[in-house]
Amino acid sequence: MSDQAAKLRKQLLEDENNHRAKTISVVSGKGGVGKSNISINLSIELLKLGKKVLLIDMDFGMGNVDVLLGLQAKRTIVDLFQHYDTFQEIIEIGPHHLAYISGGSGLTNIFSIKQDRLDFFFEQFEQAVTEYDYIFFDIGAGLQKQICRLYLQQTSVLL
Repeated sequence: MSDQAAKLRKQLLEDENNHRAKTISVVSGKGGVGKSNISINLSIELLKLGKKVLLIDMDFGMGNVDVLLGLQAKRTIVDLFQHYDTFQEIIEIGPHHLAYISGGSGLTNIFSIKQDRLDFFFEQFEQAVTEYDYIFFDIGAGLQKQICRLYLQQTSVLL
């Protein structure tokens, strides 16, 4: 009779070697309900537990993660989509060593995201999921159709 737990031990070892971050989107159809506060506080609590966390503010028009952290980001997620800046170039470090990407505030022109730019985002994201334990998407209200598709493709849990 073979060891029944052998397969489980093998799978556990494979899972450890193929580490991928858990991705969580914080979503609501209405603005001002506390999505950013929830994202920030959950991220910081996970950091306190020794987890590596990346928080991405995906609100292109009214991003406020950096403001709530009391910081001013040099670059935003818009720089990735418009100028092909990498995650490493746009990640900022906040309290408790929280890695975050700002969404930018006061952006008045909503831009259309072309497939090559989405592909670039996915390349950057694929690298990030091997470097972090959790990746939070703080999603703005009033999503564009393309952005909605992006979240659904890359997110394992929707709140």
